[in-house]
Formats: sequence, C-alpha cells, structure tokens
Amino acid sequence: MSPLWRDELGAYLSPYRLCLVRMKRGVRPTPVAEHEQRLEGVKGDSFGPALEAFAAMLAQSPWQGTATRVVIADHWARYAIVPWVAALGSAQERLAHGRQLLAGLYGEAVEGWDVRISEAPPGTARVVCAVPGELIAAVRAACAAHGSTILSLQPQLVAAYEAWRPSLPSS
Repeated sequence: MSPLWRDELGAYLSPYRLCLVRMKRGVRPTPVAEHEQRLEGVKGDSFGPALEAFAAMLAQSPWQGTATRVVIADHWARYAIVPWVAALGSAQERLAHGRQLLAGLYGEAVEGWDVRISEAPPGTARVVCAVPGELIAAVRAACAAHGSTILSLQPQLVAAYEAWRPSLPSS
C-alpha cells in the first residue's frame, strides 16, 4: 500500500487530557475513530499519567500500526527568543547559544531536555524550544511497542504555527 494511503493517527497529550483521532487516508481523508479522555489526579508537571493513557490506547486495535503525528501540550515545553548574533557561525553554535538562554530563563529545569532552534534568515531572531527528553523517549517507545511510526512529534505552539503558516503574511 502506498504511504499516501495509509491511515494516520493524530494524538494530543496534555497533563489533563488525551485526544486521539484515526484518519482514513485517500482522496478525502475521513475520521474513522476518535477518543478523548480526561486525566484525573495529575500533580505538577508529571507526564506519567498522559503517557500511561497513551500507551494503553495504542495497545487497542483501532490505534495500532499507524503513522502517528503527536502534539504535546505547551505545558511541558519551554521557549525563548534568540536574538541574532553574527559571531555565531554554525548551527551548533546557535543551538548552544539557545541552550544558554533557556538555562538563564528556566535554570536547571531544562538540563537534559531536547532542545531545537528554528531556522531563520541571517540577521533575524530565532525561537528555541526545549521539551523533556524523557517525554520524547517515552512517546517514541510507546509508538514503537505498538507498531506505530512517528511522522512528527511537536509541541502545540510549533504544530499550530505549521498549520497556520500558509495563511500568515510573508514578513
């Protein structure tokens, strides 16, 4: 079967809610299964209950073996604006600069987190984002354990920007 015609699973994980939708692909993609679950008794920044619920749902037949797009709540993400610094010549240097800014803003809380920095033309600011590495690893492990491949794994702000980017002004 062509990858363009394979069903896709969309998942949203937040501290208080898990949402899943399985889309039948084709000329007119249509939802074939939907699930929304409130998560009770969550304390602090714990992502354990959301991951447990996600893994439990992936174990059920409507959700297994799909190409999966995962959006995680911004509750677990940290962002910063990275001003342009001409002296930083490589992507690694810009990423290290972004890590320093995040550490200055959020302290040791972001140590060990997965950090990504946006692409932008020279001379313009960028956005740096950090997400707990344990969260990313656990989402990947849950998907792999149930035969799903991850197409994307993004924080909510990034997913929203990507969805709206075609409608935004060019400058």
